[in-house]
Parts: sequence; C-alpha cells; structure tokens
Amino acid sequence: MPWLLPKDVDFRPTGTAPLAKSKKIKKRTEKIFGKGWTPEVDTMDTFVDSSWYFLRYPDPENEKEFCSQEKLKKWLPVDLYIGGAEHTYMHLLYARFFIKAMHQMGLLDFDEPFMKLRHQGMVLDKNGVKMSKSKGNVVNPDDMVKKFGADATRMYVMFAAPLDEDVIWKLREFIGFWKKLPLSLILLRSRRLTQNIRRTLQKRRITPNRRRTTLKWKRPEVIP
Repeated sequence: MPWLLPKDVDFRPTGTAPLAKSKKIKKRTEKIFGKGWTPEVDTMDTFVDSSWYFLRYPDPENEKEFCSQEKLKKWLPVDLYIGGAEHTYMHLLYARFFIKAMHQMGLLDFDEPFMKLRHQGMVLDKNGVKMSKSKGNVVNPDDMVKKFGADATRMYVMFAAPLDEDVIWKLREFIGFWKKLPLSLILLRSRRLTQNIRRTLQKRRITPNRRRTTLKWKRPEVIP
C-alpha cells in the first residue's frame, strides 16, 4: 500500500535501516495489523545501496559533504566500467537513476556515471554452464595455485579467451599452459639479456647522431 515516509528517522549509520527506529512507522503498523507487529524496514535493493559509492572515492575523508565539487570535476565521471552483462539491468540501471537525479538536484555537473562499458565473459564448466557457488560447479583458484603455481593460473585466466568472451574451464588446456610456462620464462630472460647487450653497445657509440652505429674496438695487445 502507498505510505508516506515518516520524518522521524536518522540517516546516520547505526547498522540498521533508518526506518527501524521510526516510532511513527511502528505505530502505523500496529494500528493496521495489531499490537506487536513490526514493519519490514529493509526495503531497498542491494544495488540501490551501492549506486553512488564511487562518488565517495575521490574525497573519502571529507566529513562536510560526500565529495568536493573540485574533486568531482577532476576524477569523474568514470572512464571505463567493466562488469558482467547482468549489471546492465541491475547496478547500471540504478546507478544511472541516482546520478541523473543528483544532476537534476544540482549536486553533479554530469548526468551519466560511466563513459564506456565493457562486459567480461563468464567462466563455464565442462557442460557450458556458468560457474557459481550456488550450483557447486566452481573451480577454486587456490587449489590450482597449490598444484600448478600462481603464474600458470594467471596465464590460463588471462589468455584462455578474450576479455569479453566466455571460456569453458578445461583442465587439459590448463596443463598445456603450465607446461609452456618454463619456455615463456626462458624467452623472457633471453629478451632481457638482449636488451642489456643493446644498452651496452649503445653506450660505446662514437657518433650517436649517425643512423648506423659504429663501434670502436680496441686491438688486443701483442704479448712478446
């Protein structure tokens, strides 16, 4: 039923919703349902609660306002938002609503919170089903790190598929990355060695303005 919100609320953090300490909302509930009844006070969706937190990041120590206008103009809006596709109709929806409302109230000079959006792919199990704790089909990265090491785990996660595409977790492919890791480290070390040699040669240039580097070699002394 449509109710007008009570005014005897305190929005300072107490660990409970502001409506929980309202005597008016309590009295109104008992009048309709009977003495001892209490209303549901946790009425806001999770994403509503987290729709404007990023406005606090530029100025977290400010106790007079949620953020100074100077820092808001310097750091916001957000350049790039990376999140799952489900955020489009959940967190992104509520965040845009909050920002546009605050813009109309004169609190912000921008009305779009995120300039660019990119969705990351999902990790799927062998049957092509999204991994989730509720389904019990997840692979614990800590177990993979203990068995194969952190570097192999990172390589597989980063290179198994492009950022915006789904990937089916395959242990066989993971082991393939693990076997290639020593070769990758050798190539990396060889590249560093080549760079060190190149820097050494550049230090011995005679005419650095010339396009082709000329090296000066000392003839070995003849030992009689």
